[in-house]
Amino acid sequence: MTIAEFLENRVAFLNGITPEQARVLGRATNQRVYSQGETVVLKGTRLEGLHVVAAGQVCAYLRPDKDKEWIKVAELGAGQVFGEGAILSPETAASTIKSGSADTVVFVVPSSSFQALFEADPALQERISALIESRRGPAHKPPPSP
Repeated sequence: MTIAEFLENRVAFLNGITPEQARVLGRATNQRVYSQGETVVLKGTRLEGLHVVAAGQVCAYLRPDKDKEWIKVAELGAGQVFGEGAILSPETAASTIKSGSADTVVFVVPSSSFQALFEADPALQERISALIESRRGPAHKPPPSP
């Protein structure tokens, strides 16, 4: 299976992209392999784009206080994504992401590769914007109007 086919058929976050859009994203994608426990992204670092777990597993960790231990807050497997907010605007990692299994493969789809697609297909940008907003926690959503 090619990267483009994986993005089109196995990544729910990208449901609805066309085969041509998948090819554009696939050509721009960087593939990275991590050993178990290896850091994929450090909390606070600038994200390069959409990170897609292609094989294996990654775990997200937060440390509530400098004096406290790191806490695992999420596990993501093949087809799941993180860093989706970086598609639309520069964003830093909200947690530290580490490989949770041997030979974890992560595809990094640069934010810039989405921009050309958005210009050609504004509906795609609207759909992805809505997906990103739906995935954000309450802390990221504005309070309701009085």
